[in-house]
Amino acid sequence: MAFRMPGLLKSPAFGVGALTEINTRYDRMAENADKYKLAAQKRGAELFEEHKNVTAKLKIENQHKIYVASTYGETVADWLDFNEVLKMGATEKLEDFYSRTEKEVKKVQSAGGVPSDFIANENMYYGEQRFEDQTTSYNKVKDFMDTQNNVFGNSFGMLMEESTPEKMTKEQFGVREREGVPSLDRQVLGEEEGVKPVEEVRLKSLVSSKGTWGEGAKWLPDGQGSYFVEPTGDFMKTKLKTANVIAGLAYRFNAERSTEGAGVSAEQGVAVADMIIAKAQEAEYGADGITILPPSVNSALDDLDVINGYMAGNMPLGDSGVDIAVTATTQLYLYALQMKYGSSKLIQDISRQVRQRVQEHHNIPIIPESGAGLTTNI
Repeated sequence: MAFRMPGLLKSPAFGVGALTEINTRYDRMAENADKYKLAAQKRGAELFEEHKNVTAKLKIENQHKIYVASTYGETVADWLDFNEVLKMGATEKLEDFYSRTEKEVKKVQSAGGVPSDFIANENMYYGEQRFEDQTTSYNKVKDFMDTQNNVFGNSFGMLMEESTPEKMTKEQFGVREREGVPSLDRQVLGEEEGVKPVEEVRLKSLVSSKGTWGEGAKWLPDGQGSYFVEPTGDFMKTKLKTANVIAGLAYRFNAERSTEGAGVSAEQGVAVADMIIAKAQEAEYGADGITILPPSVNSALDDLDVINGYMAGNMPLGDSGVDIAVTATTQLYLYALQMKYGSSKLIQDISRQVRQRVQEHHNIPIIPESGAGLTTNI
């Protein structure tokens, strides 16, 4: 017996209606797929931006911990990290972060140091935990991308190519073995013995005695029969800070622990600080030997190369020491440049470009020194 199609199904109108409905559904599916893909692209871009911000924040925190450890000792750095002082707020400006940390260091010093019952971090690396946090952030983006590629095919990955992060290595992030970071409170490569607090006081007193710090500088007893200098004005304070940092770096790698050895390191610190200011503020003449040329990005970078070359040739600094030295010299140089020429748009542009070039070359943040007369947002 032949199959008999019901009259409704045999109707031409039904066939047309069914096909129209099917086509409409396919059109809606395609339209929704495009909407989902656009939404996924937007979310992917948001996740990648979050990852970039997290990576930058964690790297800066780690770099600053190494700086604090090198300048004030590992125990101080671990104490501040334990108390989340080195944790940078999401909306905090870099200069505010650095300024806040310096204030907290002074609080620790004023209180007589880190509490004796504090147990420091035993991890043999700086930055390993933060690197793991950075990796977790990276995996969040990668998992999202893998999921979307499964849904939309590899075309989604191609659409997001510019917003796809690369897996960072420990070296790229800045993980460093503690033994490779010079510090006042322990022995490091190149030292016969660790630098004792009494030696640090002596070194700073020697720096004070060998430099010039402007009119109105005060002299305070250091408790060892000598004196510290306390300059007036932010510029001279920055000069003294730079001289102390460079002298400290030179001394930590100097096996000579006599007063003479400390004196040589102090002289190197003062010499570098004086050289920085002289280079930033000396006039540059044109080919005729008469016309004075305005400062430029290239001339500033040339000056910094000379300064860094002098340090490299006169004191072994190690990888972390180089980063600290470059940061300190660049900060003082740009400050001196602005003290000489003011905060005109030209000087602001030069400072911004120099900081950017130094940061890109050394992979370290260069934060402007804040103080009276210094524009911190250049």
